Amino acid sequence: MEIELLDLQENEDLLEVGCGAGYALKCIAKKSPVRKVTGLDTSKTLLRSSTFRNKRENQCFQIKMDIRILKKSQHDMLTL
Repeated sequence: MEIELLDLQENEDLLEVGCGAGYALKCIAKKSPVRKVTGLDTSKTLLRSSTFRNKRENQCFQIKMDIRILKKSQHDMLTL
């Protein structure tokens, strides 16, 4: 993934729909200045893997399964 192509800015919040096992989330958190990264997936197994994979990164992660987050959340960037 070419993170630079997303042109992420400081203080932005990013939502990744279909985050799977969290590989891209980890990469985005390491290589971009975003304030918060939220991963959304319907697989409990993949979410557990994503949470484990990213637990040592900064505290900007939220890993969720509930798609209602889309209605009430405010994000600056959405990746699929």
